[in-house]
Amino acid sequence: MHSCTPPSRVFLQVAQFAALFALGGLPAVVWGGALRMVWVYHITWAVNSATHVWGNVQYKTGDLSRNNWCVRVCVPCLDRVHDLN
Repeated sequence: MHSCTPPSRVFLQVAQFAALFALGGLPAVVWGGALRMVWVYHITWAVNSATHVWGNVQYKTGDLSRNNWCVRVCVPCLDRVHDLN
């Protein structure tokens, strides 16, 4: 776990896994917890990779960030976070 992760986030993750186990047993923990987290992390990393590899550069910022139209269309809530980050 990252050293900057707040203790409240750890508590919420543990509470979520406990609730899933109480409601649906081990399959609920696997599908609703572990695989969901892996899926979300992969999407996040894919967005970060796409916005640093493909796209156009409108401003010279000194880093490798780019505006990517696919990220803007597919993940609109992250558009401003990852464009020229």
